[in-house]
Amino acid sequence: MADEFLLGVNYWPAQTFVRMWREFDGGEIARDFSLIRGLGLRLVRIFLFWPDFQPHPDAVDREQLDKLAVVFDIATRRGLLLMPTLLVGHMSGPNWMPAWAMSDEANNRPAVYAVDGRVSANKPRDIFGGDVRMLAAQRLLVRAVVERFRTHSALWGWDVCNEIDLVQAPETAAGERWLRTIVDDIHTLDQAHPVTAGFVGWPDSVPRGFHRESHRFAEVASVHAYPLYDASSAGWGDTAYVRRTIEETRERAGVPVMLAEFGLPVNPEPGTRSVTMTWGGQERTVALVDEAEAGRYVRDVLPAARDAGATGALIWCFSDYAPELHGELPFDTLVHERYFGIYAADGRLKATGEAMRDFARSLRPGDARRATFT
Repeated sequence: MADEFLLGVNYWPAQTFVRMWREFDGGEIARDFSLIRGLGLRLVRIFLFWPDFQPHPDAVDREQLDKLAVVFDIATRRGLLLMPTLLVGHMSGPNWMPAWAMSDEANNRPAVYAVDGRVSANKPRDIFGGDVRMLAAQRLLVRAVVERFRTHSALWGWDVCNEIDLVQAPETAAGERWLRTIVDDIHTLDQAHPVTAGFVGWPDSVPRGFHRESHRFAEVASVHAYPLYDASSAGWGDTAYVRRTIEETRERAGVPVMLAEFGLPVNPEPGTRSVTMTWGGQERTVALVDEAEAGRYVRDVLPAARDAGATGALIWCFSDYAPELHGELPFDTLVHERYFGIYAADGRLKATGEAMRDFARSLRPGDARRATFT
């Protein structure tokens, strides 16, 4: 791929969040993509919300694919590249599942599953191969998307999933067999673009089925690094934690690494404070960080990631969410999830966005990190 350190952003619209596809607004997306490009960013990670793209296990929603085509074309016009994330159940706390993907078994995990926007008392069927119909449905969705968009000029590459190990934690052998199956399906249709897969990286001591070595089945390892959530870190501003995660993943997986998620929730008021909430039956305390401090963190992380050998960095996320969404799942409980944006909900560029812009302006050809995909 390109000999450059790719800077980018994880994207949901401020007004709709996961309802992006159902309440599709191409004009809003075009305006947002103009802002992203105006900051000097190049890569946008987008999410194919599973309940919308596959409302039935044996069919992919063609209307949603047409909307995705609009997003691809907008990206082309704005000079942006896209990384579509194909299997998106987990997102910002809940595991949003199609109704057909749920089992009749009660949820006995410290996880929240949502169906049709409401919390479900049940847990999903086996994603990782134990349920043949579930695996077939996933493969159908992946193949349909890859086949349609594999030649689009705005395509950077494919992201298999978003933190699917928070939906279920497989046995390592089963999880890696599943990953290899999906990656092989993509390669059968598209050998020209890299494949990655976004798993949880924090904390490394908690077994979730996938390990850093599991990334070896893809061309690029996606690191999601949040010292904010890991008690083993030195705190929310632990830049060394991010660097170490990149270096360890590259060493253990043996493939190039992209920092596909990093960021901090910013306190809408001056100063840093903590919020405590109960989620999945467990109490959690998370920092809302002073905006200036969050900006300094981003300014520290970006060169650290580059110098650790990462091929790029995508901040979480494009925008804070509109106040109208604050009473809905998950923002009614997970207050911090409202405020990760590089833009405030009113459209103001935050200090974290300024840091991304300034780093983009500072890059020179000599700052590139070459990634070879074979």
